[in-house]
Amino acid sequence: MEIKGTQIQATMFNAAAKKFYDRFEMGKVYYISRGSLKLANKQFKTVQNDYEMTLNENSEVEEAGDEEIFTPEIKFNFVPIDELGTYVNQKELIDVIGVVQSVSPTMSIRRRNANEMIPKRDITLADDSKKTFVVSLWNDLAAGKGQELLDMADNHPVIAIKS
Repeated sequence: MEIKGTQIQATMFNAAAKKFYDRFEMGKVYYISRGSLKLANKQFKTVQNDYEMTLNENSEVEEAGDEEIFTPEIKFNFVPIDELGTYVNQKELIDVIGVVQSVSPTMSIRRRNANEMIPKRDITLADDSKKTFVVSLWNDLAAGKGQELLDMADNHPVIAIKS
């Protein structure tokens, strides 16, 4: 069997969400068992797959070891910046790619519901359509990856954003 790689979305509620909240980390590979598969709800789907997984409190998630494992490549379906207008106020998630034009310093924004301050940073991107748009990074992304982008902004790196 040839594995070509794809993405699948996993949904967790209540006890399962609490159980697995700290377990998953970006860039790691996991073995998942005792979940269920069903047709994806198109209203809430975040990846291009007709199916989705649902994990419950009896599901098991184990990080794959250092043995050789298959890690599929990330698949993108980029939308040009000059076509983003058709996606405004829509539920469909999109992928974008662009050259960093500028990175703002970190700002602190007060959340209305919890009255707490959270960090925010704006990144301005451009593509070959000669249009720009602003992406806001929040919380840890604003402080971590946002600072990395600020440090290299003068080199105008290219970044891709999934979903």
